[in-house]
Amino acid sequence: MKYFNFILIVFLFQFNFISAQIESTGTIIIDPTLSVKLDKDLGNSQIKITLTGLSDRWFSIGLNAQLMLMNADCLMVTSNTQFSDMYFPGGHATPLFDSTNDWTLISNNVNNNLRTIVASRPFITGDNHDLIFTAQTNNLNYIWAYSSIPGFDLISHGPDNYGGGVFVFSNLGLNNSENNLFSIYPNPSQNNINFITNANENYKVIIADYLGKTIYSNDFFGKEFSIDISNFNSGFYFVTLTSQFKKSTLKFVKK
Repeated sequence: MKYFNFILIVFLFQFNFISAQIESTGTIIIDPTLSVKLDKDLGNSQIKITLTGLSDRWFSIGLNAQLMLMNADCLMVTSNTQFSDMYFPGGHATPLFDSTNDWTLISNNVNNNLRTIVASRPFITGDNHDLIFTAQTNNLNYIWAYSSIPGFDLISHGPDNYGGGVFVFSNLGLNNSENNLFSIYPNPSQNNINFITNANENYKVIIADYLGKTIYSNDFFGKEFSIDISNFNSGFYFVTLTSQFKKSTLKFVKK
């Protein structure tokens, strides 16, 4: 029994150590057709992106940016097969390709008209157009856009298909990446958060602030519903959904 307990302790230690080496933003649902997740592998100094968008057109994420004016790092799906390393040249000009694509494409899968790209690169590439990641990179502004019409020609995204937010990295055990019960969007949000669940069931919804104090509780039924958060103070919150057999928690930001 002592030997078994020792093995169990070692296993738990190793599991916790491995978990501590991965920090993630969790999956951020920007809208029903666009989502993004960043994972920092601290042990190997690698950043991994999981980016999903419509399969028939370009879509992109700008890192450490609030406007295209910032000459920032930009990642874009520019064809059925190409995940491109780009940057903003300044002004509202079309992004330009980096001289070297430092992202290694891991997978490129299409399902139900949505394309999911998984790619990775080192924290530091040596390219002055690439954002440098560190273990201390915790909050990161981003911008996003996708074409309003099918096609990969880098034309304007249109007046509605762009926006921005903030990536917040946290330990893998506390972030959104382990959730398999529901998703929320937009995140961050100013007025409403919309829920998409896996099944038509009864759900208990509890929202807590960063101190763990419950500030909202209600019951819902169905696969889609919304909650008005316009009266919440700006900051980080945790929303927990409980069904008959499952319980999951996501983190969101009230702007």
